[in-house]
Amino acid sequence: MPKVSIIVPVYNVEKYLQRCLESLVNQTLADLEFICINDGSTDASLEILNKYAEKDPRFVIINQKNQSSGAARNNGLKYAKGKYIAYVDPDDWIELDAMEVLYKKAEETNAEVVLFNFNIVSDMSTIHFSYLDAFKANVSYDLNSTSFFKYRDMGENVFKILAGIWDKFYRKDFLEKHNIHFSPTYRSDDGLFVLMVVYYAEKMCYLNKNLYNYYMRSDSTMSKFTPKHFTSFDAKRDVIDFVKTYMPDWQSVYIEGIIIGLVNAYKGLQFWDFCTRRKYNKKCSELLGENDYKKYLQHIRKERPLWKDMCSIQRVNDRGIRYKKISVLGYSFKIEKRPKIKK
Repeated sequence: MPKVSIIVPVYNVEKYLQRCLESLVNQTLADLEFICINDGSTDASLEILNKYAEKDPRFVIINQKNQSSGAARNNGLKYAKGKYIAYVDPDDWIELDAMEVLYKKAEETNAEVVLFNFNIVSDMSTIHFSYLDAFKANVSYDLNSTSFFKYRDMGENVFKILAGIWDKFYRKDFLEKHNIHFSPTYRSDDGLFVLMVVYYAEKMCYLNKNLYNYYMRSDSTMSKFTPKHFTSFDAKRDVIDFVKTYMPDWQSVYIEGIIIGLVNAYKGLQFWDFCTRRKYNKKCSELLGENDYKKYLQHIRKERPLWKDMCSIQRVNDRGIRYKKISVLGYSFKIEKRPKIKK
């Protein structure tokens, strides 16, 4: 049995995939397996995966028709044989000692989940994100004050902080015991998984090391809203149902967070695409119900004045990376700004 199974969902990422796979095969911990799920790629991604598998028997390549990243991750977990599970997205990469130090930490503490820091990397900038700082600022909690922590120890903002899947190292039997899984959707599939992990974990520990590199793609044109984006409503419904069933006291907090997320997605729609906007708002109404839908509309009126769609230049800060956002007749472009060099 390998010590760690690293699960990588792959869909049309030929441009970035080799960098990711190189960070896996060169890990200082050798006793690993790499579960790569090709989710119906139409580019050279599968060819790249097969070349690595020919040279390294630790690769397990699973082919499936395009079903979604959520379905791919669920499928990968079924095949995983490792004692621990790690998730890596194919356009990201991990530090070469990541699996060794995480495995050692998990074995020493017998933790169900190990939380660790990450870097946000663009073509021009690198932001070193620290959970130690984030917890102190958002929930007034010092992660170094205790060996283990759980969500009940902190305030309601803890779920806003612990939003990622790849910044955690999981014991496989813990995931299986609670049937922790992803929503089988193309968008927002990880919301349910993270919620279940944080809810059920009784022994989460923190490792103060930046081990993951999250790549912010430098594509200047903002992505077009497609029918696949509507699957995010199914994922959000899964989250709401779980909260209502297991965490009713947190329901209002979670709904407010979902409303903000819906508003941010709506702001990415072209103002002249009336059909998509109507369909999107109908989905919001069905998901939220009458009272919460009114709150959503209030946010829309406040945060999306028409002039911003017609013609505007705005400064945008996305996870610490600074952009200049240019909007012209409903089309938006983001241009990354070079960071200022301190003399």
